[in-house]
Amino acid sequence: MKYGILALLTAATMIFAAALYLPSETTIIWHADNDTLGHHYWNKRTEVLLTPGNPSIPSQVPGPGDKWAGGESKTLIIKMPSSRATRLLLSLYDSHYSDPPVLLVTSGDRKIGEIKVRPGNGVNWKEWKRKGKSTNYIIKIPAGSGKGLDIKMKTVSGSWMAVASLIAYQEAPFWHVWSYIPHRWAKTLLWVTAIGLAGYVALLTIGLGGLWSRETAFTIIALVGAPLIFLMLIEGSLALFNIADPAKAEDPYSGFKKYIDMLVENQRNRDFLVTNHQRSKLDQTIAKIKPKNEYRVFFFGGSNVYFLHPQLHLFQKMLERYYPDNKIKIINFGMPAYGTTRIVPLVKEAVRYKPDLLIIYSGHNEFLERRFYEDLLKENPILTRLRVFLHKFRFYQLARNLFRKMKSTSIGLHTEKAKIEFETGRVKLNKPTADIDWIREIEIDYGKYTDINFHRQTLVKYKHNLNSMVKIAEENGTPILIGTLSSPDLIPPRAPCYDFELGLEKWVKVTELADKITDHIVRNKTLFDSLIGRDVDYGEANEVIAEVRPALEKAKSILPDNADVQYWEGYFKYFQKDFEGAKPLLKNSVTGDCTPYRASPLINDIVRKVAMENGLTLVHVNRLIHEHSPFGISYKDERTRETWHHGAINTKPEMPDGFDPDLKRGLFYDHVHLNQAGKYLMLRLMADKIFEEKLLGR
Repeated sequence: MKYGILALLTAATMIFAAALYLPSETTIIWHADNDTLGHHYWNKRTEVLLTPGNPSIPSQVPGPGDKWAGGESKTLIIKMPSSRATRLLLSLYDSHYSDPPVLLVTSGDRKIGEIKVRPGNGVNWKEWKRKGKSTNYIIKIPAGSGKGLDIKMKTVSGSWMAVASLIAYQEAPFWHVWSYIPHRWAKTLLWVTAIGLAGYVALLTIGLGGLWSRETAFTIIALVGAPLIFLMLIEGSLALFNIADPAKAEDPYSGFKKYIDMLVENQRNRDFLVTNHQRSKLDQTIAKIKPKNEYRVFFFGGSNVYFLHPQLHLFQKMLERYYPDNKIKIINFGMPAYGTTRIVPLVKEAVRYKPDLLIIYSGHNEFLERRFYEDLLKENPILTRLRVFLHKFRFYQLARNLFRKMKSTSIGLHTEKAKIEFETGRVKLNKPTADIDWIREIEIDYGKYTDINFHRQTLVKYKHNLNSMVKIAEENGTPILIGTLSSPDLIPPRAPCYDFELGLEKWVKVTELADKITDHIVRNKTLFDSLIGRDVDYGEANEVIAEVRPALEKAKSILPDNADVQYWEGYFKYFQKDFEGAKPLLKNSVTGDCTPYRASPLINDIVRKVAMENGLTLVHVNRLIHEHSPFGISYKDERTRETWHHGAINTKPEMPDGFDPDLKRGLFYDHVHLNQAGKYLMLRLMADKIFEEKLLGR
């Protein structure tokens, strides 16, 4: 009897833990879409349909008082998948200052009520977020009959309102268990319950049959079942308080192991795919079945492509001007720090979604991948599968997060010490431009990653990866547009290549001299930054340079081809206004950098060669950037630094008023990332090339 009770308790505990993972309500979010601004969208439109598969809502909803929008009522129709009770949270940025709208809310034939929107500040759309008067409204919709709810919000009087978002919360009761069984948590835990019960019955049967005593069988069950029950209780408790949600955890393999797709099925509308936030923070949606008039363009690359996302709506408009009869759908597969090793699996995934064009702008992160992820790439496959399995559980996520915090504290203390002084052999690598990554480079194995042979191996791997992408695209009949890579010329090398045949002593001496020059220039950084890109007198800068020129001449006499030597000689020529003489020296300094966080000229040579050998369409982005840089030498303008946090990555900024794309300026905001002007130039070049080569609609 007691064994039967134990079995029932075990099953009940596991099922209870599984039930905690079943959602208590469904949440659907619609974000404001700035493409809906103005009369061009609303003048001949009275209704807009909002569905779970389309996460956009018009950012401005006019009322009958707005003659520019036709002077008539406008209606938002919200399609809910279930007829259960629903709560709507309507968030507004602003509204008309004297005549805000009145909203009539209905559900089917029932009138729910009216919302009198409060008067706002009535500011221009560009100032809504900063100067608008934001308000929130909660609307409760009773349960209906049938399979779904049709909720309508109609502006019956007044003027416009500026919408930030609309969130719908709809009840999803526990007894609808089986509709949620595809959810991986419920599936996993119910399987565990079944296996546990089967094991219990098997052991008990063996015990009753005489092979074991009943006590022995019970002991085995207790040893196996007790830890399992304990873990399930922990798991259920964490789920109850929504702690350490695996769905919000990042990919444990940073994209190297192909276990997590970039696009996954939308659980609210299975006709659509959405971005998997374990891989990317971008909000993107694409239909499972490709519409007949839709052209799909997929972007691949590292952080330059990822942070291109806010400007992709401009790229879409450029292409729509060339293809007015087609809908253009752009999906951004860019990921920060991704090199081609991790992009090849993404291309394999992407071709399943029937793209019409692949755009590849990748090559800045090739050396980074091999340095920081070498251990991960060599991991035993059995250990890999175990980690992937554990990654699905909250108790594992919690333990992992706590361990990471402890480890980061330890690394932080060690790094601060390393910044004060860190020696490798006789080289004091305490550069004033050092950061965490630089220190980490040294801690791994500085000598290995400055070895010129390692540098060459990385280039061979890069070409192999590009050819793999080409092969995948060719097998699926998809054209490729590939671009050369660009980065600022006036950025010093991170670690010049070390050729063992020349001996360590010379390399050490040149590094010490280069550090001395770097120290001196950094102390006068404000002066040099104020002169770069301007056709003014550089006399004061040359006075500073004169103080360290003897150090450069001495280093040049030891290793004239060293990347540091080449860079500072080119840098000094720049301030002597010998721009043509500076260009090849600055180019050589990137080529001789063995651990660059940017693409070298050798990378671009491979891009051009792969494009020529495979008949790919090539866009000369690097040439374009230099043509639009003062004196043909590119540089970073830190005043154009843009927001990097994920809250801004899904916005759709327009180009500033009076923006002249052809004005020569600094087109980067750091060592490798294009600023808004640089992005615009690159996208315009690509759009023109796509139309010129007829890449869409082949």
